Amino acid sequence: MLLLIKLAVVFIVSFILSIQDLKDRRISWWIIVLGDLIFICLQLFDYGLLNGKLEASFWLFPVQSFCMFLFYLLVRIISGNKLGSGDVLFGTFIGLCVKWNLLYLTLVITVICADIYFFLIWKLKKINLQTIKIPFIPFMSAGLISVYLLDFFVERF
Repeated sequence: MLLLIKLAVVFIVSFILSIQDLKDRRISWWIIVLGDLIFICLQLFDYGLLNGKLEASFWLFPVQSFCMFLFYLLVRIISGNKLGSGDVLFGTFIGLCVKWNLLYLTLVITVICADIYFFLIWKLKKINLQTIKIPFIPFMSAGLISVYLLDFFVERF
């Protein structure tokens, strides 16, 4: 049951932020903070808070969340602020949701989705990719949801 609630939170937060990013190129930071807090609470229950003893592996999630924040912040700095601050904050949510051994897969799927989209608009619309602003959270959401579903089905079956 807890796994389904986590899956619903991932879908809802990802969907809302993707729509906001596509529509306005801005997101509500409080949705990310709320999603982070809800997911931390769910992880606490999942990792033994109800038993009175919290598993040590729980602490990987806040650490990897911070690492994802630093990773996307570094990408933002290196790219000259082409990655938005909302994308950096969404990285914290990804770090809380995905197990550490699947984070790389989330990044790979995100980049593949973005690359396919960039290639298609470059070939079909003949747009200069240096000047266009494209929301990145939908690609991050696609990576997150794909990996989360993969982990969900592998764990269940």
